Amino acid sequence: MTKASDFRGLFPAPSVPFDNNEALMEREFSKHIKTIGASKGVNGVLINAHAGELATLTPSERARIIKLTRNELQSGQKIITGVDGLNVPDALECLKQAEGEGADAALVVPPFDYNPRRKMTKSWEAPLRFYETLANASKLPLIIYQFPETSGVSYTTEALSRMAEIDTVVAIKDTTIDGQLYQEHLEALQGRISVLAALDTPDLLGHMILGCDGAIIGVGQLGPALWGEYTNYILAGDYTAAADIFCKRLLPLVTHIFFGRFPTLASDAAKAKEALVQLGVFTSSKVRAPAVGVNAEDIKNIRAGLVRAKLLAA
Repeated sequence: MTKASDFRGLFPAPSVPFDNNEALMEREFSKHIKTIGASKGVNGVLINAHAGELATLTPSERARIIKLTRNELQSGQKIITGVDGLNVPDALECLKQAEGEGADAALVVPPFDYNPRRKMTKSWEAPLRFYETLANASKLPLIIYQFPETSGVSYTTEALSRMAEIDTVVAIKDTTIDGQLYQEHLEALQGRISVLAALDTPDLLGHMILGCDGAIIGVGQLGPALWGEYTNYILAGDYTAAADIFCKRLLPLVTHIFFGRFPTLASDAAKAKEALVQLGVFTSSKVRAPAVGVNAEDIKNIRAGLVRAKLLAA
């Protein structure tokens, strides 16, 4: 039997609003989560990850975000939380905190994103041992975070296949860019664990048509009802309807806000927050250092995307 049944559908990755003193604005975050959770097709959310500025959050803030999220999601919707750490003790501490706070799964950020370790991802041994260590320490379901192949820390298909054999590994967040490599992953993994597409680029449509069990995407927090409808079309095999809504309503969100069509120093988190400010969801697009906030040109391009997506009036 597949381990993928509970991790299917759309999992938006919401941003976290900060005030001018960089404190978490809990009321705005909770309202944002509630809106996402009320959207048809949403099976849960990914919090405490890159879209939520994981690296800037304290352990107590991560725990608070899990609690706030649980309070707002509907029954049965899943909380996936990011787990990081460049050493095993830190990763285990983060994993055990996630389990203790009631998360439903942990997205494991690769501990190999550190130059001397990057060569370790060229074989299956180090990644498999790392995941086995986590699985032996906790029963919390684990989700593999497959970085883009251009990152230098993406796992081999053999490594992914071996990690999928671990009982608690239930899904992969696959940010693979190359369509042929993505298809290779599908052939190796689908039916064993959930394959969740994760490109915030125009290529997302093509990957999901090739095959998927859903998506984990930061852009999914912008117009979540539209993204839920699109994901449902994909999973039902209605690719004509999926392509129609993607190209007419969702593509502008990708190209103007997340995809690198408009070069900028602003972080993806800053751009997503600015979009939420313009939509009246957040009151601030503040990001924590060293991330860079939006400028006037960014604000203009983001607004153009929201207008093209018909989420804002012209």
